[in-house]
Amino acid sequence: PRIEPLTETDAADMLALATLTKPGPFTLRAQSLGSFWGIRSEGRLVAMAGQRMRQTGFTELSGLCTHPDFQGRGLGTLLFRFVAGEIASTGDTAYLHA
Repeated sequence: PRIEPLTETDAADMLALATLTKPGPFTLRAQSLGSFWGIRSEGRLVAMAGQRMRQTGFTELSGLCTHPDFQGRGLGTLLFRFVAGEIASTGDTAYLHA
């Protein structure tokens, strides 16, 4: 229940978290490329991950990041497993572009 879908209304929070943590290229258009999910603490977005590039049979797990104040609590692992499961449920293989 801690994981929630992120929508266009979350774009500014997503960009702020990505700017702070630098998970790789991330812009306000990221949501147009795939679904994203996040975890909030007291209303603040503290971790997120999503889907981006797709090739036949494969989907990228993208934008995985956790606010430095919340690292070491397993939030990144939780989101990684959740998004990888979402990808696997479509029959695709998840991959992480590093």
